[in-house]
Amino acid sequence: MPESMLIDLENDYEHDLFYNIESWSEESNVLCITGISSSGKSTLANALIDEVGARVISLDSFTLNDPLNGTSGSFMELYRRAYPGIEIVPTEPSQGNFATPQFCHFLRFLIPALEERKPWLFIVEGCHFLDLDENILEELSVANRPLIIKQISNKRYAKNRRQRDPDLTDDEIRKAIALNNARIREFQEKIERIRQRQG
Repeated sequence: MPESMLIDLENDYEHDLFYNIESWSEESNVLCITGISSSGKSTLANALIDEVGARVISLDSFTLNDPLNGTSGSFMELYRRAYPGIEIVPTEPSQGNFATPQFCHFLRFLIPALEERKPWLFIVEGCHFLDLDENILEELSVANRPLIIKQISNKRYAKNRRQRDPDLTDDEIRKAIALNNARIREFQEKIERIRQRQG
């Protein structure tokens, strides 16, 4: 990634956490973006589409957004042809079942498949990374790839949740905030432990 673009990105998203972002496009063609639901992952990914013409894989829907030819297709078709006996149902963030064996198997297929398509640039975005076991994160080299962890303030999250579900009580929102903060903190700790082990 050009240094000027990197500086602009870090200035525009100063509250987010960046790992190895400078190596995107030069050493690695896969950028992972994660964070809790409604933290702005898709917004950031779409901004990068405009900047560098990257292709975006949304893990919420398993779709490929390809700005270069204006089409949207499914990486699941490639996966189904490679592994016809394994079926994955796209999941919504509220279901919280992202770390299933089937989903991990799909990620093991997806990341190498994207790497084989250099020099194309890809963004894989979704809250799913937060729930992966540490050994899966290490196997997929997530800690050593370009990675952005989207952050959102408690106030902004509460506002977004109330807009989506006005029937939520204040206590339910407080519990959701505490859970989300714990997920982000645990994910950061996993990433730091992996980085320390791998030097």
